[in-house]
Amino acid sequence: MIVSEKDDLVKSFQEHAAFIEQQTKDFAAYKEGHSLSNEVAQKKQKEYKHKLTVSMNKQSSLESEIDEMQVKLRKMQRERGNLQEDLDR
Repeated sequence: MIVSEKDDLVKSFQEHAAFIEQQTKDFAAYKEGHSLSNEVAQKKQKEYKHKLTVSMNKQSSLESEIDEMQVKLRKMQRERGNLQEDLDR
């Protein structure tokens, strides 16, 4: 009877040890996957920041071009007005 209880305890201990080992492996796999997820997220974040910078630079360039075109438009409208006055005389 004592031998069977001892065997039951040893078996129970072995089962718990196997369970703990499996949990440790699962946690290590989770931690590795989480680490990879963080790396991917950081890479994407860096990529999106770069795209944002490029877009902002493009927007600034286009705004400058719009300003230049508006100046040219006003100049041409003045010239047109002057030419129209010359034609009307």
